[in-house]
Amino acid sequence: MFKKLHVQLTLFFTAIAGLIVVFMTILSLYLSEQGLIKTNYVSFLNTTNTIVSYLGSQNIITQEWLAQQEQNGAYLLSIYDNGQELRIVKQTHTDEQQAMIAQAEELAASEYGYVMKEITSKDRLSSHTEFSMTDTDGAKYYVSAMTLLKSQGTLHALVLFPLAGEQAQIWEQRLLFGLLDLAGILILGIFCWFFTNHMLRPLEENRQKQAQFIASASHELRSPLSVIRSSVSALKKAAPKDAPRFADAIDSEATRMSSLVGEMLTLANSDAHTWQIKKVPTQLDTLVLDTYEKYELLAADRHIRLSVNLPDTDLPDCLCDSARISQVLSILLDNALRYTPADGMITLRLCPYHNKYQIRVGDNGPGIPDDQKEKIFRRFYRSDTARSDRSHFGLGLCIAQEIITLHKGKIWVEDATRGGAEFVITLP
Repeated sequence: MFKKLHVQLTLFFTAIAGLIVVFMTILSLYLSEQGLIKTNYVSFLNTTNTIVSYLGSQNIITQEWLAQQEQNGAYLLSIYDNGQELRIVKQTHTDEQQAMIAQAEELAASEYGYVMKEITSKDRLSSHTEFSMTDTDGAKYYVSAMTLLKSQGTLHALVLFPLAGEQAQIWEQRLLFGLLDLAGILILGIFCWFFTNHMLRPLEENRQKQAQFIASASHELRSPLSVIRSSVSALKKAAPKDAPRFADAIDSEATRMSSLVGEMLTLANSDAHTWQIKKVPTQLDTLVLDTYEKYELLAADRHIRLSVNLPDTDLPDCLCDSARISQVLSILLDNALRYTPADGMITLRLCPYHNKYQIRVGDNGPGIPDDQKEKIFRRFYRSDTARSDRSHFGLGLCIAQEIITLHKGKIWVEDATRGGAEFVITLP
C-alpha cells in the first residue's frame, strides 16, 4: 500500500511542481522574447535614421558605405534616384534578394503610397515609414520605405531587415529553456521521490508498530484467557475442596489481564494524543521522598537496601503532573526491585542539572547490555531474563517514556558505577 502511495505522491508532486516550472518558463520566455523583439526593432529604427541622415546629406553613395550598411546580409538596401535604381546597389544583390526587394516595393506602394519609380514626390517634405512583411517562403522582415526631397530631385529608398537571426535566437532560447525544464522536472522528480519516502516512512513505521503491538497484545492476552478458560472448565468438574484453587487462578489471571488492558489503554490514549497531563507547581524533593517511603518496606522485605539522596538546598518548584511523575518513579523502582538480587542496593537521587531537574534510579543488578539500552523502551520488549516473569508485559518503560516526553523531558539508561543499570530522567 505504501509503495503505491509513494509512487502516486511522487507523480502528483512532480506534476504540480512541473506545471509551476513550465508556467514560469513560458512567462520568462514571453518577457525575454518581447525584450529581444523590442531591442531588434529599436536597432532597426536607429539604423534607418542613420541611413536617412546620410542619404539626406550626401550626394554621392559609395560602395564602401553600402557594404557597411548591409553588414553581410543583415540589411538590404534599394535606392532609386529620380525613379532609377542605382546600379551599384542593384549589383550587390542576388536574384533571391531582388525578389524580396520587389515584394517590399509592391507592399510599400499599395499599402503606404511609396512608389520607388516615381520621378517626383507628391509630398513636399521628406518622409519615411516602417512596417513588417512576410515573403512567400514565410521569412519575416522589417521594412522602412523613405522619400527624400533633394535639390537634384527625389530619392526613394527601401531598407529591409531580415528577422531570420531573431527567429533563430528565439528558437535557440526556447530549446534551451525546454531542456532546462526537462532537467528541472527530472531533478524535482528525484527530490519528490526521496521527500515522499521520507514523509511516508514514519507512517509506515507506525503501521508496523501498530501491527506488532496488536500481535504482541493478542499473544499476551491469549495466555491469561487460556488459563481462565481451563480453570473454569476444571472448576465445573472439580471437587469442593479443589474449587478455591481454580478460583484463585481465575482471579489472578483476571487481575493480570486487567493490568495489561489498563497499560494498553494508556498507550492507546497517548497515540491518539488524548492523554492529558495537569501541570502544577510541585516540590520534587517531597515527591521523591514520598516514593522512597512507599517502596522502603517492600525493598526491606526482599532484603534490598533502598537509599534516597536529596539536595541540601531547596529547589524551586517543578511545573509537572505529580501523579504521572510518581507513576514513572514507581515503574523504575518496580523494575529495579525485580532485577536487583537479595542484599543488593537501589539508589534514588534528585539533583539540579544545568537549569533542569535530574532524577536517577540505580541498582547493582545484572545491568542492561548496550545493544538493548534503546530496545527496552519499545512496546512489549522484554529481555531474555524477564520472559519468565509473567507479571511483566514490557510496557512499563514505554509508558514512562511517553510521560516524560509529554513533560518535554528525557529519559535514558546508563551503566551504574557499581554495576547494574541507572535510569536518568531530566525535567525542565
